[in-house]
Amino acid sequence: APVVPVHGGSEGVEVPPPERVGWYDGGPRPGEPGRAVLIGHRDSKTGPAVFTNLPSAGAGMAMRVTDAAGEVHHYEVVGTALVGKGRFPSADVFGTSEGSVLVLVTCGGPYDPDAGYRDNFLTYARAKS
Repeated sequence: APVVPVHGGSEGVEVPPPERVGWYDGGPRPGEPGRAVLIGHRDSKTGPAVFTNLPSAGAGMAMRVTDAAGEVHHYEVVGTALVGKGRFPSADVFGTSEGSVLVLVTCGGPYDPDAGYRDNFLTYARAKS
């Protein structure tokens, strides 16, 4: 899916349209040292979105991100977490890291048509050397 920059604010990080992935531009880019954060919808009112299959990503799964220059950055999933939106672990998502880490964020848990998903689903991946 195409990746677009997204910004943070007092309400949190903006979420891109369902057909795009958002890269949090307040942090490193994929391939740089630190935690590159990518945000995307799991689904939309019309069907699946870019991160619809993200909850099935398990440890050891390969991921890749192609940057604007065409360079491909390879990652391997090291873990996932389902966390309540009221307990979002900002330090674990946006915190520092010596190596290149990818953190993917989408919705998860029970769905309420009036309130949306209760939780966030997080996927952590480390750069493969």
